[in-house]
Amino acid sequence: MEAHKPQISNLQKKESLENRPQLDLIFNADCEDYATLSSGARMLMKINPFRISLRNLLTGSKRVFDIDIQTSHYQCDTIKVAIPEGYSLENAPKPTEVDTKYGYIKTQIIENENIITYIQTLELKTGRFSAAEFDEMKKAYTRLETLQGGQIVFKKI
Repeated sequence: MEAHKPQISNLQKKESLENRPQLDLIFNADCEDYATLSSGARMLMKINPFRISLRNLLTGSKRVFDIDIQTSHYQCDTIKVAIPEGYSLENAPKPTEVDTKYGYIKTQIIENENIITYIQTLELKTGRFSAAEFDEMKKAYTRLETLQGGQIVFKKI
């Protein structure tokens, strides 16, 4: 395997074109070097490799014209991680829920039988926002991005 190049298997696609269209992609990904070893006793791993970068959505330091977000973005990721043999879970992101007029994030984490399940729901909302809200909107996006960036820590047994 190449560095950070996951091997994808068992890809399944489920589509629903109901009221709120939905596309589910279900697959297994194996990546031998995704985690980082820290001084041999701990293993650190970003919890969600599918996190969305929000840093470049709003650039600059001030805004003259209103911000018109016409397309919403909704993403729900479920990541299951097997606790590596010889390790135990030491630390994980706390469940959280933040709802602002600009976006929403909810995270859950469940440990069951050596499997960690992390569920993250992220929504970027539509709307016309005044130029005066620019700084508040940037802060909200920064907070949403930070909440996506959690990691889990495994400790050698």
